[in-house]
Amino acid sequence: MRALGKHTENRSTKMLSKGTTANLNQGNGGDYLIEINGNVLNVYGQGALRFIDRPWNTSKAKEVTTVKFSYLDFNYISLILGRVKYRFPKAENYCFVETNIYCLGQINALADIQGLTSLTIEKKGNPISEKEWRSYAIYRLSHWGLKTINESQVWTYN
Repeated sequence: MRALGKHTENRSTKMLSKGTTANLNQGNGGDYLIEINGNVLNVYGQGALRFIDRPWNTSKAKEVTTVKFSYLDFNYISLILGRVKYRFPKAENYCFVETNIYCLGQINALADIQGLTSLTIEKKGNPISEKEWRSYAIYRLSHWGLKTINESQVWTYN
């Protein structure tokens, strides 16, 4: 295992607490976790962002259709969105939980995600949910095929 500050990482397997191992589809440490679980890429904690470019199992990475960011700052997420789409080309559903999305300008970063069809911004930990942001998101993202926001269908006029 290779030590990364307070975290440990191994490219092929990781020893977990009771002698079990995790495979190439997961990385974790004291304050983060990044894993592929079915067709969902779960990204928890700020430390997970630096592992987006790791050598993921190619077939598993191609199965990912949903990316869920939790407990991260959106301003850092926005810097790696293009790399996420490159590593996980079929990702079209994005969910943000406690990511501190607080202004409409941050929605602009999502316009870099080609093929974005579903967007979920949870109320908890995202101050923008107190504002009328849905119309702006439709305006900025419908050209990529946005179909749902927070599980409600988007109506656009062509």
